[in-house]
This record gives sequence, structure tokens and C-alpha cells, in this order.
Amino acid sequence: MPDTRVAALEKAAKFLKNNDDYEAQKVILEEYPFVPIVRQERRYTVQEMAEQFFRDGFIDRYSGERLINPGMLRVLSCRFPDAFPYHPHWKTDECHMAYWDYQPTIDHIVPVALGGADSPENWATTSMRNNSAKGNFTLEQLHWTLKDRGSIREWDGLSGDFISIVESDASLLEVKKIREWYRATKTAYDNLQSVCKYLETDLKKWRMTMKTLTAYFSLSGVTKKAAERIQSLAGGDLFEIKGEKNYGGYFKAIAIGGKELATKEMPVVTTRVEDFGSYDRILLGFPVWYGSCPRLIRTFVAEYDFTGKDVYVFVQAAHPDRRSLWRQ
Repeated sequence: MPDTRVAALEKAAKFLKNNDDYEAQKVILEEYPFVPIVRQERRYTVQEMAEQFFRDGFIDRYSGERLINPGMLRVLSCRFPDAFPYHPHWKTDECHMAYWDYQPTIDHIVPVALGGADSPENWATTSMRNNSAKGNFTLEQLHWTLKDRGSIREWDGLSGDFISIVESDASLLEVKKIREWYRATKTAYDNLQSVCKYLETDLKKWRMTMKTLTAYFSLSGVTKKAAERIQSLAGGDLFEIKGEKNYGGYFKAIAIGGKELATKEMPVVTTRVEDFGSYDRILLGFPVWYGSCPRLIRTFVAEYDFTGKDVYVFVQAAHPDRRSLWRQ
């Protein structure tokens, strides 16, 4: 497939060759216009970063490589400052390259400067090296692909070892960054253990006592994977909510979804749940668009009687009040 941008520059070059500056400039303005990209900085709290790293299983979503808890790297530098040096500005002649290669950070999959959302569904864990290389480019422009999340049970970025080492040597907590990452890692681990305990006990009761339907709408496939995992744990049936419209990729979906929200449109749902009344519990999943549920979900909810059913919502985003999504 020919690159239309190169073709535009080729046209401009030919016009220039014929001393036609007007047409050359016209081609550039119409076919390959300058679009300024303003670099936008975003500072995350240590807890936000730790939660994201745990969600992604300490895997670089751009390369698939395993990454290391930042606190563990700082512990190594404290213990072995000459063998594993650290520099606050990461100067490559004074800082071990492990910080560039294996310390995770958060990147926007679709750059904010290009319209990407500054929310968890658009966040990805990656190394500082890959974050620097990606800049304000899209994955498509770099010919990169988004790798699957890892399992925190298989690889935790040495987080468990980090906690154990710090708890055996309290003097390490005198280092601010180690102290911050210790607290954030402990919180993330405690949250994970609470969820695992819940899944291993209460969900077993769920499977035995109530008929469950896990219904979901997924654009990129992330919500679909979550729904499949939840259904495998909760039991019952899995149902995909499909619409009449083709929402396409990220930018097209944002444009269509935004218009639907603004006009309060009720888009057509093309799939239907058989014998909906027989279900006792509904688990409903979807991505969050513009801080709300997609209008397709509103159509789905309006088509059935939820009276007397237990309803649980899971979303592909962090939302300040998840209950408000259901009220909407």
C-alpha cells in the first residue's frame, strides 16, 4: 500500500522542479499539513504506578520483556553503589543501564497529544528505554504491537523479594524512593491477596447458588479477555453485546461514541440474550468512554427487566465512582 504522505512530498518536489512554488505549497497544505504535537507531561503517584505495574504483571507491553520493581533496583544501588550505581538524572556514564532497560514506567498507548485519553485504558507499562523511544508516536507509526499483560502470579518484578529484603533491613527505609515503593508495593500486594482470597472462596459459593450471565461489550479485546476470565471464575454463561455500527479503531470509536453521548442516541444492539429472566446475577462489562458507559450499554440495559437481579459492573478504566456508571 503506497504511503500517501510520501506521494504528497513527491508531488511537491515535482512542482518545485518546475519552479511552481504555489502548487508545491498547496499540495503540502492540503495533503500533508503540518500538525503541531505539543509534548504533555503527566506525573503519576507512586501508588498509581505500582497498581498499573501489577495490572500488567511487570511486563513491558511494547517488547514483552520482564521488568523489575523500581524499589528493588534502588535497593541494589544502596547495597552496591559501585557495582550498581544510580544517578538521579540517569546519566548513562554514571547510572547502571538496568534503570533504562528494566525500570518500568507508564506510557500512553495513544499519545495524549494526538487525542489519547489520560486514563488507565490508555496506559501501558513499559521500560524507560522504550518510553523514550516511543515519544509522541503511535504504535502503528513505529510498527510496534501491544503485547498481552503478564500474570503477577508468574512474575511480580521481584516485588515479593523487595518487600522481604526491606523488612529484614529497616535502614533501607531511610531512602525516600525505597520507602515510597515499599509502601506502594505493600498496598498493591495486599489488594491482590484480598482479591485472590475472595476469588478462591466467595466465587465458589456463587457458582453453586445462582445462575450467572457475564455480558460484555469490547472494542479492542481487553474487556473481552476480562469477561472471559471472570466467567471462568464465576461460572454461568458468556454473552457478547454487539452493535449495528462498526466502531472501528480507537479514533473512530471516540468520534462515534462522543457523538452518541452528545445526542443521547440509543444505538441498535444486534445480539439478544435468550431467556434473560432465568438469570439471577448479571455481570456487565464495558470500556469507559468520556467518563461514562457507551450508549450501546444503555440500549442493552433498556431492553431487559433487571428487577430482582444482582448486577455487578466491571469496566476497562479507573472511575471515581463506578456506581454512577450503573446509575447512568
